[in-house]
Amino acid sequence: MRVRGILGAGAMAIIGLGVAIIGCDDRRNLTPITPPQAATKPAPPTTQELLQGEQARIALKVIPFWVSVPRGWELKSLAGVMVLEGPTPSGMACLQIGRHLAPIAQHAERLIEGAKREAAAKPGPYTLADVRQLGTLKLLETRSIGATQSTPAIDAQGNRIADTSTSMEWKTSIFVPDGRDTAVCEIHFIDLTREQYDRDKELLTRIMSSLQYDERASNN
Repeated sequence: MRVRGILGAGAMAIIGLGVAIIGCDDRRNLTPITPPQAATKPAPPTTQELLQGEQARIALKVIPFWVSVPRGWELKSLAGVMVLEGPTPSGMACLQIGRHLAPIAQHAERLIEGAKREAAAKPGPYTLADVRQLGTLKLLETRSIGATQSTPAIDAQGNRIADTSTSMEWKTSIFVPDGRDTAVCEIHFIDLTREQYDRDKELLTRIMSSLQYDERASNN
């Protein structure tokens, strides 16, 4: 009985060793699992690509105008508001597009007079109250800046641009006859800072200078 017990213990040890060897072989044959790689974002366009690359002509839909913009810009609705958004040398810019009827017949003249008074009261290199013709239409372009804050300047997507920020208002209003009324068509930069304007001035000015009136643009 003692011999049989010893043989039994030996057999169990041999079986255990075989199982261990098989287990080791199985581990050697396992294929290592590589964790999935995070998707990489495409590189933003360079300043040269934005200024000299392919341009697209976009109808602003809610107002009868077209503009020419670089590749990557798009017109979309955000919370019911139509905006034109796209990459710039410093990050991203966003323009709100809107239209409303003038409440009184002299509305355009009063807006122009008020803008000129404000510009005269706060003169400076960024201040503007420019009235000019766009074809047969009257156009008012205004710019003004606020006080510089210690908070960082960010673009339309929250990317940091500079250590300080100076709010900037930049609006273009075009007065379009609409039957017996006058429609005020507006393009207004959202969350623009002087710091971003300094970096993106050439591109943004080019976009605004490309503005063209076309009744069909509000129906496309």
